[in-house]
Amino acid sequence: MDDIVCLTLGDFEVNCFLFSYEDKLCIVDPGDACTALIHEIDEICREQELTFSSIYLTHGHLDHVAGLNLLKKIYPDVKIYIGSRDRPFLGPGSYDVQYRTFSSGGMGSFVLQTLKTGQEIVPADVFVKDGDVIFSDWEVIETPGHTQGSTCLYNKKRKILFTGDTMMFYNYGRTDLAGGSDMDIHDSLKKILKLPKNTIVCPGHENYGFELQKAFLWSFMGAI
Repeated sequence: MDDIVCLTLGDFEVNCFLFSYEDKLCIVDPGDACTALIHEIDEICREQELTFSSIYLTHGHLDHVAGLNLLKKIYPDVKIYIGSRDRPFLGPGSYDVQYRTFSSGGMGSFVLQTLKTGQEIVPADVFVKDGDVIFSDWEVIETPGHTQGSTCLYNKKRKILFTGDTMMFYNYGRTDLAGGSDMDIHDSLKKILKLPKNTIVCPGHENYGFELQKAFLWSFMGAI
């Protein structure tokens, strides 16, 4: 974990993680990209002689992807990865999808404040699926429930798991927004629970860097 940087960004306080692989830099969930994130990217790339190559999105909700347009403008060669079932959150029609999704939870104003009316989010470059191995040795784990296309990113060698909003220390991501499913997220949590208990978890919000077995979530849910 020492070489993984976390910045907490935006009104929803999204955990944005930066890590390196080979001679490249990857960001997980850029949130509402800001000056601090741009500075961190440039500093890490300069100090470690890395190329900023990839953005991995655990899911397509606006609080996790709002910074994409700015990042793609500054770093046009960077590639954006997302689960294939969350494709509609980006690219053509994405404004309407984001607005409908957040309006279903009474948060349509967040979209209106974050995006100009009708503003689309840049499309993804790569659509991932369960079992894909990317960034040298990171495995994609499909974990639907918070959104249909939610995924986690797992490094078996390092025992690190980026979970987005599928699981957090105290809770799991809400399932009442359009496309969410309480049944699916429970199945996804069972899937995650099969990983080594000392796996280090880096979720999309709140506490990060805790062991999977120590998450208060399990006490909250009981046996799943």
